[in-house]
Amino acid sequence: MMDNKSTGPVVVHSSHGDYICDMDGKVINTIEVNHKLSPSYTHFDVQENREHYNTPDETEFDILDVGLTLGGVNFPPSDTFRNDVARMAL
Repeated sequence: MMDNKSTGPVVVHSSHGDYICDMDGKVINTIEVNHKLSPSYTHFDVQENREHYNTPDETEFDILDVGLTLGGVNFPPSDTFRNDVARMAL
């Protein structure tokens, strides 16, 4: 497992607004999130994303590129999104 060098807040961007998280991905605040449309996410798996891309200092993420917890259920990152990212990197 890689060391997490990030110490500041983490931002997860979504079409409904931004989620401000601690360095482990626990949601601590939101910015311009439409709560009527957006689910109540509690955690984003930012460490898995950092390990996947080998970016231990990353602090900004796309919601489709991180696993998340909703209602106590864990959901993985979007395979489609990650495949698109890999194709763009070629």
